[in-house]
Amino acid sequence: MSAFQRPGVPGPLYQKIEHGAPLTLADVVTLSNAQVSGSSIIEYLYSFGEHFRLSASDVAELERDGVRADLIDYMTSPPAHPGPFGF
Repeated sequence: MSAFQRPGVPGPLYQKIEHGAPLTLADVVTLSNAQVSGSSIIEYLYSFGEHFRLSASDVAELERDGVRADLIDYMTSPPAHPGPFGF
């Protein structure tokens, strides 16, 4: 959790992460812009089986917003394992 305790990460977003809630694209951008490492974000997404279905315009927007390529690649890959409920 300490990776997410950074200036620029709003309190409500940090609380969302503390509770294991799904992240939105805007959340990912906020975390990325707050200099939270891509590997920390990926680890969070992986641990909850979170996956995004991104359109080409979503990817372009993430790139424009400065989200790292490795994080975008992870977000566009098929899920590596089922979510916490097995689906």
